[in-house]
Amino acid sequence: MIEDPALRQLHRRGRSARGRTAGSCLHLHNEALMTVAREIQAAANDGDVRRLQRTAELFLDALRTHVCDEAGAMACLSPTEARILRRGQLQLLALATEVVRDAADGCSESPRRCADRAEEVLAFLTLQARDERLALHDPAA
Repeated sequence: MIEDPALRQLHRRGRSARGRTAGSCLHLHNEALMTVAREIQAAANDGDVRRLQRTAELFLDALRTHVCDEAGAMACLSPTEARILRRGQLQLLALATEVVRDAADGCSESPRRCADRAEEVLAFLTLQARDERLALHDPAA
């Protein structure tokens, strides 16, 4: 069970949206993604594989939508800035996909690996969100 009431609401919306579209209809900004990433980390640390899987899937869906939503804004950046941000987004998507895959396997390879990957997602998202904020929303910084 997802503990945070706001995350429960997002999870419900994500579940109902999945059947209607190819992707998720969740449009989360970086802070909301960070909240979901913290929930992934908490589930992994608790060893709650079912909660980890549900939350990781929600995060991956929302992250995909977030990346698509930012594509237009990134077109306004220099090619170098856009390439750096896009590379970070792709690395974060790959890492989130690994967490979903590990959770789907029941973290059978190693429960510690699931917790480590969840921590990596949160750390990497923190850095990526900072870079996106600086490049897309606060170019004077």
